[in-house]
Amino acid sequence: MIVHTVLAVLATLVVYLVLDRGFIGIPIIRFWATSLMAVTIGLAAYLVYLSVSRMTTQRMSSLLMSFVVIGTFTSMVTTPDADWWSFHFSHLGTFWALSGAVFNGTLIAGGLLVTTFAVYLANTCTRSSTPACCGPPVRRASSRCSS
Repeated sequence: MIVHTVLAVLATLVVYLVLDRGFIGIPIIRFWATSLMAVTIGLAAYLVYLSVSRMTTQRMSSLLMSFVVIGTFTSMVTTPDADWWSFHFSHLGTFWALSGAVFNGTLIAGGLLVTTFAVYLANTCTRSSTPACCGPPVRRASSRCSS
């Protein structure tokens, strides 16, 4: 659920930043801004609930991939050093800025999500009578030569 919330926050942030860039100089009325934020929070909470309530192993793997990619791109875009790529990939996590916190938080939450994914995968394999992911052990015929 934490990963869903973080993805919803990042998506909302991107939408509002695009709107901010598109409507420069427009006067903002406090009532409508509050109403828009309430609608956004309600819609995000509803979508997070729908996604969490229908969690499967396949959805968990897609969520892991999208979370890591979006978190990494967010830290790339918000980094204070434009030449971060000339050092190494982990350099994104060394800044005392938003990009460092996003990158390190993505790695920590991604690790927790991998662990959760392993638990979901194990449960899926043990519940299924003929699991596709963890089929029954293969019995091999003995390799004795008959002479």
